[in-house]
Amino acid sequence: MVAGSTTVEIVSAVEAKRLWYAVTKNAKSLFLKVAPELFSSITTLSGNGGVGSINRVDFSPERVDKRDEDKMVYAMNQLEGGMVGKACSSVKCELKFRAKTGGRCVITWTCYYDTLPSVIPDQIKVEEAKTSIIALFKKVDGDK
Repeated sequence: MVAGSTTVEIVSAVEAKRLWYAVTKNAKSLFLKVAPELFSSITTLSGNGGVGSINRVDFSPERVDKRDEDKMVYAMNQLEGGMVGKACSSVKCELKFRAKTGGRCVITWTCYYDTLPSVIPDQIKVEEAKTSIIALFKKVDGDK
């Protein structure tokens, strides 16, 4: 088993607090609207959306591990689906939103993963995940 992580920073034209709210409190409306090809359903299985809540994004349940409104940090743990069980024993992602001049913001997305014992780290689709998150936030900005 190998522990690894990857990080990408994305500059958004959307103000930090506004984007924080949209992603952490209104993800269902936001992501289903801007990226229907990526998301077919987002459902809260338990909780009120705060820490400990379980959300199902398409067919993969995720647990909210952190939601710090003051620091604008949101972390989730993918419980199953995606790479969990195929190449990784665990996948955790963290989003940090930081205000930038001119009403824009910087989103820092970090993904932490532990590979399954038989998986070589380069078999993890790290670059594909980074490309996907960048594309998602470009869609949020209205870029094609």
